[in-house]
Amino acid sequence: MASSYEIGDQVRIWGTFTSAGTGSDPTQVFLELATPANVVTLYGYGTAGTIIQKQGNGTYYADVVATQQGMWQYRWTGTGNIITSDMNHFYIKREGPF
Repeated sequence: MASSYEIGDQVRIWGTFTSAGTGSDPTQVFLELATPANVVTLYGYGTAGTIIQKQGNGTYYADVVATQQGMWQYRWTGTGNIITSDMNHFYIKREGPF
C-alpha cells in the first residue's frame, strides 16, 4: 500500500541499486518525478539543480515537498554498469477541516 501525506509535508523517496545482493552504484542515476497534474521533471545525480542525494553504496534519496493533492509518481533508473528501473508512488491527502 502506498503512503499518504498532507500538502506541505516533505516526503523522502528512496532508490536502491544492487548487484549480486550488494549495494552498488550505477554509472548514472536518474529520478523522474510526476506531480498529480502530470508535470514530469527528470533529475540526474551529480547534476546542477538535482534533488538526488547519495546515502551509501547503491542507496539514493530525494526529498520532495508535497504541493498538490493526489497521486505523485516516481521512477528511479540506473544506467551503465547496473541497468534497472523501479517505479513507485505516494498520495497527498485532500485538504479539509480537522
